[in-house]
Amino acid sequence: MNVGRTLVAILAVVAACGSPANSSQNRLSPPVALTFPALDGGTIDVAAYRGDIVVVHVFATWSPPALHDSQILVAAAASHRGQVRVIAIAMDSSGYRLVAAWRNAAKVHYLVGLATEAIRTGHTVLGPIHQVPITFVLDRRGRIAQRINGVLGDATLEAALAPLLADPSTP
Repeated sequence: MNVGRTLVAILAVVAACGSPANSSQNRLSPPVALTFPALDGGTIDVAAYRGDIVVVHVFATWSPPALHDSQILVAAAASHRGQVRVIAIAMDSSGYRLVAAWRNAAKVHYLVGLATEAIRTGHTVLGPIHQVPITFVLDRRGRIAQRINGVLGDATLEAALAPLLADPSTP
């Protein structure tokens, strides 16, 4: 068999499978158990929001897409109020001062927390965070339904939310 044809065939199969980073995750995965410091004090416990669709957005204030993504997240939280909860985790090592100033400048009203060392080093249910931004969409049971690597496109988040919003049967 021709090596070129074999390579093309393999690439076609891989392309048809879709990107594992953006495909739906295993619906049998356990619910996300994750807590981290809230920017406003106390802690954010992702499990406390089961019953809602939760968008966990991991970002860094120094990343150029941070402001762009924040506007998409603000719009999603507003248009799906009562059904979708947005929680952001800032990876900035400089902590509260920088992230609080960024949140105020970006006019962000959703929950924002600070990454723990476990989150930064990939020792949580979210796994390794090799790039920012990265967004996890959790179903109403708290399981990862979608992982979106990179910048949120204008329709990317809505496309991930649509099937979850359409299925009210999952508590």
